Amino acid sequence: MDRCLIYFVRSQRGDTYGFSFYPLPLSFFTMKRFLGAFSWKEKPREKKFLGQEETPTVSPYILFPYVFFGNETTFFSKKKGVQGNFSKHFCIGIQSLNVLLDLIEALFLILLPLVLLALLIVAYTTHRGMFLRIGFSHKEMGLLSIGPFAAMMFDMPVFIYKNYFLAFNIGGAVVPIVLSIHLLKKKNISAVKSISGISVVAAATFMITRVTDMGVVSSFPFYLIPSILSVLIAFLLFSNHSEKTPGYGYAISTLGVVIGGDFFHFPEIFSKPFMGSVGGAGLYDMVYIAGLLTLCLALPFMGREIKREAFPVKEPSMFLRKAILSRDYKEAVSLAIKAVEMKTEEVAKKFGIEGEYALLSLIGRDAYDDYLLMKRKGIFSEDEARKVILTAKLIIDALEKKEMRLYASPLSRTVAFLIDFAMLFSVSIFFAIISGKNFIGMFVIFLSSFQFLYFTILEYLYGSTVGKAFVHIRVKLENMEKLDFISSFTRNIIRFFDMLLGFYFVSFILIAFSPKKQRLGDIVAGTIVVKNM
Repeated sequence: MDRCLIYFVRSQRGDTYGFSFYPLPLSFFTMKRFLGAFSWKEKPREKKFLGQEETPTVSPYILFPYVFFGNETTFFSKKKGVQGNFSKHFCIGIQSLNVLLDLIEALFLILLPLVLLALLIVAYTTHRGMFLRIGFSHKEMGLLSIGPFAAMMFDMPVFIYKNYFLAFNIGGAVVPIVLSIHLLKKKNISAVKSISGISVVAAATFMITRVTDMGVVSSFPFYLIPSILSVLIAFLLFSNHSEKTPGYGYAISTLGVVIGGDFFHFPEIFSKPFMGSVGGAGLYDMVYIAGLLTLCLALPFMGREIKREAFPVKEPSMFLRKAILSRDYKEAVSLAIKAVEMKTEEVAKKFGIEGEYALLSLIGRDAYDDYLLMKRKGIFSEDEARKVILTAKLIIDALEKKEMRLYASPLSRTVAFLIDFAMLFSVSIFFAIISGKNFIGMFVIFLSSFQFLYFTILEYLYGSTVGKAFVHIRVKLENMEKLDFISSFTRNIIRFFDMLLGFYFVSFILIAFSPKKQRLGDIVAGTIVVKNM
């Protein structure tokens, strides 16, 4: 290895104990937390620091990469046998001095996921029809763009025994894995093609990764190989005219990296005590980046007919807006009537009303007569068209007021959450105590994991939780159908983001003032919380 960076070991009380040399990696079975600054509870080894032997006693400790500010000090690496100098200026000790390449590599690592995500969001806003066709609706895009930010600080433990601790990072591993499986199922991709693609990518990933004291790592540019390989396989098995290609490439890239980079290395990892998290680098983890990069590489080469796919307009408000902006008064009237009919059908379905007299049942005879007059009367001038549009707007406003009675109030939702939270709080304390490890750390891990699993599973199976059942409310899709798994999963992944935004304070504001009483998770997942009818 011709370039190497220094990692300084510092305890939480601030003592500096020593350092180690590592190549700049892109870690994806990580024993670190975020970009080289991470917590690690394994007992540290003795290190020679300034000529003295010292064994740290404070745990956990934190590793800081390569940057040091301070007085001149000479250090010695027992492991590498390399000397260097610290000064009051910015200093980097490297095995072969090449600062420029190190900085370029570091910047590339830092900016790569951010740039890819920004490009994907821009593409989604301008080509929503294309994304919808290839399987990425607002739910999938919400998971892809917000999920890692929302849950990258939370781990879900899967194996705890003595000095062994294995977890899956929710944002960096659970979200990409679930999204990959969902895309394979959504696009009806055969098991043979799925397993074949995943196997090839997993084998390639295994060959370019290695287990170090930091976890499983891969060096630049080798960690780009799984994404490039996935794109080639996707276009080979399908084509640039197939709507299955991007989702398939994303799935085999993500699952291949998890299996080849993590699972295949488990025998070596489990050979000695460790504490680690699959996907623990979150946004900067290769599990997440591999799929994101694959998607960005595949989309530019998709066929013209897929890129030009129109986004279907389904919201009544969009039809009404088109009617207001239209210069053709006959078209404007047609759009206004369409908006009323769509809104009537939407609200009637929520109340369980069917038939051509649904509008009459919902808002009464006067509004229904106005609708009939608007629909049957011939329009011969722009002024008459304006009157029709105004009537349509008033009818839609009346339907929305009727619709508001369905939604659960902020107070009932708050009471339901407090009941559920009290239960989860008690269970998490119990498991944190019996784990025999750091109480606060394990409590946070168990609370976040139990909360995520509890809400996701119960809302998917029953549309409700213990707290929601107590106050007689439930969760449904916006069209009043039962939640599917990906909607429940998305809703509760974004819950972590809601927690970080002032512990649900922003969510409470959204529930109080949004048209459908939705918090951020509801908006992304397309769900609503309604009273039991």
